Amino acid sequence: MGKRTRSSRAEGVRRRLRPRGFTLIEVMVGAMLLMVAMAGVVPFFLATLNQSASVRFKSTATNIARERMEQIRQLDYREIVSASDLASKFGGSETIRDVTYGIVYAVQEAAYESGVLKQVTVTVDWTAPPKVSPASVSTMIHQQFVGPRVERVELTQSKNDPLGTPFPCLNPNAWHTIRVYIAEADWGLVLENPNGTPKVWRDFYIRLNLVDEDGITLALGAAALDYKLDQLDLNTRFTCEEDAYGKATKVWVEYDFDSSIIPDGYWEFQATAFNRFDEPGNVWCLRTRVENKAPEEPTAVAAVAQFGDESVRLYWSGGAERDRVRYEVQRCNLSAAGPWMPVDMAVDPKATSLLDEGDASVPEDPWGDAATSNWYRYQIRAVDICNPANTSDWVTADVILPGGSTATTTTLVPPTTLSTTTTLAALFYWVNVENKDNKDWDLVIECANNPLMSTVTTIVARKSILKIENLRVGNYLITASAEGREDRVSSFALDADKEQTVMTIY
Repeated sequence: MGKRTRSSRAEGVRRRLRPRGFTLIEVMVGAMLLMVAMAGVVPFFLATLNQSASVRFKSTATNIARERMEQIRQLDYREIVSASDLASKFGGSETIRDVTYGIVYAVQEAAYESGVLKQVTVTVDWTAPPKVSPASVSTMIHQQFVGPRVERVELTQSKNDPLGTPFPCLNPNAWHTIRVYIAEADWGLVLENPNGTPKVWRDFYIRLNLVDEDGITLALGAAALDYKLDQLDLNTRFTCEEDAYGKATKVWVEYDFDSSIIPDGYWEFQATAFNRFDEPGNVWCLRTRVENKAPEEPTAVAAVAQFGDESVRLYWSGGAERDRVRYEVQRCNLSAAGPWMPVDMAVDPKATSLLDEGDASVPEDPWGDAATSNWYRYQIRAVDICNPANTSDWVTADVILPGGSTATTTTLVPPTTLSTTTTLAALFYWVNVENKDNKDWDLVIECANNPLMSTVTTIVARKSILKIENLRVGNYLITASAEGREDRVSSFALDADKEQTVMTIY
């Protein structure tokens, strides 16, 4: 064989290194395989897209159904009449993102509790693909109010609150008018012919209560009429406003009252209408503030020496007003003809007692020393929240402190600089304490005139009367305490309250 030339060998190398392409048959086979694979994947993606769209549409439809149901819940039971009535109030369709949702209502009274229970269903459907089951929300609505429903309450002749709150403030010692509007759906409960003439008022009435922050209630109206504001009450007026065709447009009840009968402070008007069967409607509330005068003077003020810790506890009862900002307490040492000294000028406005521990820098204050008995006079006043310069008068109470805790005398002699001498009478008296609670109460009876004369006892649960005997002339304070109960405090004076029930525990 002949030898291969160099050029032939190079050509062979180039032929081996040249890239090879796909033939037409290979391309067609690959395309067919790809189509087969895609045929299985594409339906999966299409189904996922359809499922995502259906979830989005149904979620929107469910939200629409829930919103309509919440609107229906705001209606009074008697306003939920029929499906067509609900459609006229809230509409039969809603369009969101170019998709129109149809809304269908259904109202059905429960067969087992007809007249007081209704089943309401809201169904929302749509026409855009993909089509799935509609969204539906259903609930049971119970009749809450049988009497006429109050729509709103208005207070006339009021002013803005000087303290800057959004609540109306009554003018001081003036006559005001409060209007109680009846809801349109209930005009038939108060008028025999609200859409025609003649209009005849049915037998119904209003109750107006004032409730303070502590839950104390003050009823407006005449006690002789059981505080019913009806056509028999001279300060009450029934009014029906009509259009040109004699159809009622507004129905309300007016009541005139004097603000001076209401203690100062924040109050909430609570208005309720009752039908002739004494069945109530809803309760409409209007918060307001009363500012008539300075706070009342504290009453039952007593100063009692506290043996063992060498201090004095001051007791008092607050006035009826609810807008005190604080109490101010001062004392002076009459034994040394000293000036008035502040004890606490920012006492909690709801407090009824204060412990005076004296001045630590002066050891003999307030008790005195072993040789000298100090005679102190305390004074307390209440300060108004609206105007701190508006205060009650000072109210005073005296206490004589013996120089040592071993003193046993029952005759208390003030310093010789004073012209009077106080001697406890030898005559003994008794008073009663009544316990209507289901717990035992510990009682401490303290005499402000003689700190050494105090009584500690217990009144058992449900015991009708406990007789407290061997009490002498003086001003007394009773403190009752029981586990799980707030302390009860009462005061009395002997001989003025002798043989009386001076505390009743509930």
